[in-house]
Amino acid sequence: MICQRKEVIGNATLYLGDCREVLPPLDRAAAIVSDPPYGIGFAMSGGGKGSHNVRNLKPVHGDDEAFDPTEWLEFSDVILWGGNHFAQRLPHGRWLAWDKLAGLAAFDSFSDVEFAWRKGRGKDRIFSHMWKGICKASEKTGGKERWHPTQKPIALMDWCLSLVDAPIIVDPFMGVGTTGISAVKAMRSFVGCEIDPDYFDIACRRIEDAQRQGNLFGGGGSMTGGSQQLRLFRRAIRDGEPIDAAAANAGIEIGEARLIVADDLRSPPPPEAFMLIGITETLAALCSPWGRAA
Repeated sequence: MICQRKEVIGNATLYLGDCREVLPPLDRAAAIVSDPPYGIGFAMSGGGKGSHNVRNLKPVHGDDEAFDPTEWLEFSDVILWGGNHFAQRLPHGRWLAWDKLAGLAAFDSFSDVEFAWRKGRGKDRIFSHMWKGICKASEKTGGKERWHPTQKPIALMDWCLSLVDAPIIVDPFMGVGTTGISAVKAMRSFVGCEIDPDYFDIACRRIEDAQRQGNLFGGGGSMTGGSQQLRLFRRAIRDGEPIDAAAANAGIEIGEARLIVADDLRSPPPPEAFMLIGITETLAALCSPWGRAA
C-alpha cells in the first residue's frame, strides 16, 4: 500500500495508509504512544447490561489478527495500550492502569480498567478518569465526541505524554488523533498514521482545531510568547524558583513543567516568553468566540 495522503498541520505530520508500509524511517529517539489493534476481533461497543453505553458499529482495521509489537520496541520510550492482550510478545516492562470509573462502583458488564505496557523498568502507575459509555468526566460538549470504538480521552493521553521526555511523539495507529491533540498541547512534534480514511479525516480536523486553539492562546505552536501560565512559569524558573513550586504557582502539571524546562534548555525562548499578558488582552481573548471553552 502506498501513502494515500500526507497532511502537515503545524508540528504534526499525518499519513493515511498502513503504518507498516507508509511511515518513513523514524528517529529512534522518538516515543511511541499508541492504542494499537489488540487482535481481539473488536467489532462494536454498546449492548452491555448497563444503560449507559455508546454504540459503534464500524470494525477496527487489523483487529482480526494478533498484534506484533516487535518493530515498535526499538524506540526510546514506548507506551502501548491494550498491552495485556499481547503481553506474551512483550519484554519485561511496567504497567499503566486507567481506572475508567474513577473509583465508582461498576454499573455495566464492560471492563472498569484498561492497561498499557510501558518500556523499561520503573513504577507502575494509575490514572483515574471517568469514561464509561455516556458517563464522561471530559469532552462532554460540542455534539458527538466519540467517533472511534476504542477512542481514548484526551486527558488520558495528556497524562501519558507527561510521563515521557521524547521531543517527538509517534502514533502508528492514530485512530481519530487523540494522541496528536495531546502532542499539540504539549508543544511537541507528532507523527501519526491511520489506515481508515474516515478516521483519518476526523483526526486531521481535530488536530487542526487543537493547533488553532493553541495558537490563539499562545501554546502548542507558532506564538513565541506562550500562554499566561507558561509565561508565569518561565519567569519563576528564570528567577531561581524550584521547578515544583514554579509549576504549582502557575497551575502547570509537574510532568509538563519538566518538559518545558527541557525544551527551553534545548531552544531558549525569546524575551517575550517572559512578559506577562496584560489583563485587557487576556479578557479580550477569553471573551472572543474562539476563546470560549469547548
